[in-house]
Amino acid sequence: MAIVAQEVNERKRRKELVQHYLSRGKNAGFMDKIGNASFRSIKKRYKRTLLNIGQGLGFRHKTVDEDFVKVETQFKDLEIAVHVLIKNVTSYIGALADFQDVRIDLCQSFHDLGDENFAESFCEAQSKIKSQLQELFTQRAQKLVLNPLKQLESFFERPRFFVKKRDDKRLDYDALKRKAAESKEKAAEYKDELLCAQRTYEALNTELLHDLPLFVGSGVSLLKQCARILAACHRAFVCAAKTRLGDLVEEGGTLTKHLIEAGHKKRILLVAERLSECQCVPRGFVLSLCSS
Repeated sequence: MAIVAQEVNERKRRKELVQHYLSRGKNAGFMDKIGNASFRSIKKRYKRTLLNIGQGLGFRHKTVDEDFVKVETQFKDLEIAVHVLIKNVTSYIGALADFQDVRIDLCQSFHDLGDENFAESFCEAQSKIKSQLQELFTQRAQKLVLNPLKQLESFFERPRFFVKKRDDKRLDYDALKRKAAESKEKAAEYKDELLCAQRTYEALNTELLHDLPLFVGSGVSLLKQCARILAACHRAFVCAAKTRLGDLVEEGGTLTKHLIEAGHKKRILLVAERLSECQCVPRGFVLSLCSS
């Protein structure tokens, strides 16, 4: 029972520690952080920065938890993946809109080829694809993909704050261990302070080892779901667009050669007519209508 009670008390202490840091950083804005800055806090951050650099270069001992390193890497990878997917989906929606505008501009090319009925039908179908199908795809992608991803992206701030706080407490713990190891005669003076720093670091470390995997698992699940929904929305858009353009594509395939030849002959006759008006062109000059 004593072991159980000790475990319950330790769990309660960790929760209280998390709530303490959460209440301090929850509503703290930029001006609040400047107001709370003091010479002592600035000095502490300076020492942490120097120690962090020394540990990064291998000059100082660093307390390493391999399990936490693995979880933190997964957390950072997930954050990057969410940010990249939001950026790519937004870019794709814009590129798709530009592509539909280009296809509408192609209608003028069909007019130039001489088949106005086909050109008008193509323009009408393409305009409906842009105004109806593309708009529906954009709305679905925004509502079912981008909005959940952006909400998930906003959830990274709090875990990121506690990861940073955990690293700060680890640096404080490492600094006290180094002081105690360097001055044997003052080791007893650092005992209580060292124990407090160790317990604070281990409390935050334990909480993150428990909560971060849950967060990463839920985030990865949502990320995969959003990717599947995006693929389904795009597949529905493509199928609907093919249905709208199906008959026109078949008709366009059979008329392509005829339209090109007719347009070619029309342009040659126009050029020949203009050349006949020039004084420098010999009489009897005739342009061939046969394309090489």
